[in-house]
Amino acid sequence: MKKSYILAGFVLAGTCSFAQVTNASKVSRTAKAAYSRTEVRQTRPVVQNIEKAEGDILWSDGFSTPANWTMTTVAGTNGSWTIAAALPAGLAAQTATYGFATTLPTPPFAYIDSDGPGAAATQNASLTTTGVIDLSAQGMSAVSVVFKNIYRHFQELNFVAISNDNGVTWIEQAINAVPEVPVNTNSANPENESLLFAAPVGGWSANAKLRFRYEGAYDWFWAVDDVSIQVPFNNNIQFLRVNPIAVSTQIEAEYYTIPTSQLTAFPGHTFQGMIKNIGAAAQPTVRFGAVSGVYSGLSGAGITTPLSLASLALDTFDIATPYMAVAGVNAVTCLATILPGPDSDAADNTITLAGFNVGGVEYGRDNGVFDSRITGFAGTGNEVDGFGNTMEIFASQSVGSVNVYIPTQGTAFTETDISWRVDLFDGTVWNTVAVGTPFIVTVANPSAGTWVQIPIQGGTPYVIPAGSIIRLFVTRLDNGTATFACGMAQAVKDQVVGVQADGTFIGLSDPSAIMVRLSSKSFLGLEEGGSVIDATVYPNPAVNSAIVTVNANEAIITLTDLAGKAISTASVVANAAGTIEYEISTETVANGTYLVNITSNGASTTKKLVVKK
Repeated sequence: MKKSYILAGFVLAGTCSFAQVTNASKVSRTAKAAYSRTEVRQTRPVVQNIEKAEGDILWSDGFSTPANWTMTTVAGTNGSWTIAAALPAGLAAQTATYGFATTLPTPPFAYIDSDGPGAAATQNASLTTTGVIDLSAQGMSAVSVVFKNIYRHFQELNFVAISNDNGVTWIEQAINAVPEVPVNTNSANPENESLLFAAPVGGWSANAKLRFRYEGAYDWFWAVDDVSIQVPFNNNIQFLRVNPIAVSTQIEAEYYTIPTSQLTAFPGHTFQGMIKNIGAAAQPTVRFGAVSGVYSGLSGAGITTPLSLASLALDTFDIATPYMAVAGVNAVTCLATILPGPDSDAADNTITLAGFNVGGVEYGRDNGVFDSRITGFAGTGNEVDGFGNTMEIFASQSVGSVNVYIPTQGTAFTETDISWRVDLFDGTVWNTVAVGTPFIVTVANPSAGTWVQIPIQGGTPYVIPAGSIIRLFVTRLDNGTATFACGMAQAVKDQVVGVQADGTFIGLSDPSAIMVRLSSKSFLGLEEGGSVIDATVYPNPAVNSAIVTVNANEAIITLTDLAGKAISTASVVANAAGTIEYEISTETVANGTYLVNITSNGASTTKKLVVKK
């Protein structure tokens, strides 16, 4: 979806101040996660009349003549704008990992690279038209700056400015800014921008100039092309975003994967959207509606209360009646409208949310669409044990395992310390109530992303009571040496946190949902209530031996490697107390992950055993 930006007031160069990115606000560089919107802008003919119509072009440039632009940098900074046909090789090589676009449709284009100069470098660079632009025919009327761009956004700052006095003073506004573009965002390919500038005092002159400015510090990049100054549209609103929110008095969160166990108690989702009036005219009646399930178009429960929006204003709109998804995949399309209309550029008025997946055994907040990754886990000099989502349990939920999305990693590695944990809030403090068995993660390079199932430690499912608030974390046990990344999905409003080694929780600014889900399945794929043997293996990891306990009269216990090759097998019977306790010797077994297969009375189960000496 196209994003457009407008300026609420004028700022003159030399007297303005800009927010700076501090080291304290930085998160992990490779956590730099993604939220992109796509739109194809309508093409409008240029009417060659003295009086220009809405959308007509006053000036344009496609970077085919580099001399039309002047590049400048602030003293003491590193990195400048470049005009080329593609991003530099160092950036392009990372697109397989991060998924960003590397070129615009009609090269050449202009770009600035903040990643290439490295962690010690900073950028403050401008790209300015060399000559002047005659805007005097517009007089006191506003103009729109329209261009295509691609980017990956971390915490850099992007600005577009117009000067009316040959570059002496500037009217500048920020774009691609949080919260409209969250941290770790890839643009569409390309993404169209439209920025509305009101006329300065005295009207536009024949000595105007246009400038793009970038501030960064080991961030990513910004590239622009097909720049024009146009006559703005009068009636033009832009739909910025929509957040589904489950009905709750405790937390604000959305749930894209809802298991059968939660469905009868699940209260449904409401929707909150943000709309901006980027047209030149005030709009007395603005609203949006949702289409799916019980909602039907722009009528009834699926529509917001209409609000008025002044030119350049934005506001939030709420659909308050809960949307009750049904079993299956439920897509929701939201459409913003103005009355009486029509919108002059309606291509940016629709947002389609990823489908709500209802039924089955998984419960999670992510929408299943991998956007980027988060690193910074313990084991590589960091102190963050894990990252996760805060969730509400509406009906009692059995947890036999947790599913985690492991994206393509930067290098091939094998680690045995990836796990998960559930913390439950008792009204005062958070208490850890369930943890996963340390899991082996083997990643080839390159490797496609995949979901992995990590069983609960001990094998016995834990039941979370109805009404609970939990935090579900992907964790690392500080044993590994390779950098580990976990998947992140859609941008969310809140309730995504990290947990440090000392138990301190840290909030993520501009968060995206961690791709981690509760599951009622055991590691064998059996749901709670299936035929699962009550067995445990401890200590785990083991050094020279491990004890297998089984609540059965007799059992066959086999230790195998991951390829299924048997290392030892024993037929054992219960002790006087009616419990089997069998010691597996691992003294001559190499470090690694193995499987303990237990068969008893026609049922079987498998436990993972990590040997670490």
